[in-house]
Amino acid sequence: MTVRGALAFVRRHGVVLEAAKGPVPNLAEAASGGRIHGSWWGHPKGKLIFWLTRAVRDSKDILVCRLVGGKVTYVHRRLWPALVRVARSFARKDLAAFREVHTKKGQHAIVMVPFPRWVPRAVKRRARRLTAGAAREALGIWLAPTGRLLSILVVAFALVPFALSGQALPAEPVVWHWFGACGSADSLMLSVNVDGKAVYDSTFAICHLRRTEVKPEPQERLLTFSFDAAPRRFGPQYHATEPERIVGTVWEAGRKGNAIVLGVSFATAERVLLNTRHVARADRAGRSEWIRGLVVTTRPVRHARASPN
Repeated sequence: MTVRGALAFVRRHGVVLEAAKGPVPNLAEAASGGRIHGSWWGHPKGKLIFWLTRAVRDSKDILVCRLVGGKVTYVHRRLWPALVRVARSFARKDLAAFREVHTKKGQHAIVMVPFPRWVPRAVKRRARRLTAGAAREALGIWLAPTGRLLSILVVAFALVPFALSGQALPAEPVVWHWFGACGSADSLMLSVNVDGKAVYDSTFAICHLRRTEVKPEPQERLLTFSFDAAPRRFGPQYHATEPERIVGTVWEAGRKGNAIVLGVSFATAERVLLNTRHVARADRAGRSEWIRGLVVTTRPVRHARASPN
């Protein structure tokens, strides 16, 4: 992973832990290509992880705080308005921004900027236009409907081997997954059309696996494509009316028992225009049209019906 890749990873997911395990992705494991047991300092890619985390911390588009479970968390600029809108759901100390600076003596020091002193005026204005529900939805499913963090619950339940009734927990769910070890199993056809014209088509393997059987790939798999369009069609906040090169990216954002959740983003060289999701059902066709004329469709191609016993 490069610095550009690390920044894109944070931009794509919005909220990312630096190295801790929790309800959102973490950069250290994304950079290493798999689970890290123990401290990443002793990992073979430890130097790379250090270099990438320092580069992300230095980015002006990344808020570095302790938002998720009190651990070092990155929040991309595109989610700052949503975070400000539901700020009362968090402890003030967890919203404080911190930066590493070099002192005159050549040492590193941490400078803390309390919330909301670090919040730009433009972000405050955008936050006021958001509803609390829209802000929570933008931040993601790790945030409970009441605004309280789910991370404590995630850790607690991970440590409990049995249900409160004393009965064993239900069998591990079987979910749909793409690529990886799917081999020649069932397939999913993905198409992207702009104003009725196909700009991207892909067919890839999918399979039904238990969650523990889904192995992380050495590097997050991305499907990318590009087309020319005016950014303004994505919303009045984008003033450019002349066509620009727009890059689309698709990745596996979630796994369900009957579908794969695809993350979908569209961006110019300067900004992210749209970051959303498409639910690709394994049993029927799906269609999403977030912007008029911009359509993503998926269709399953069934070759086998075998599932884990």
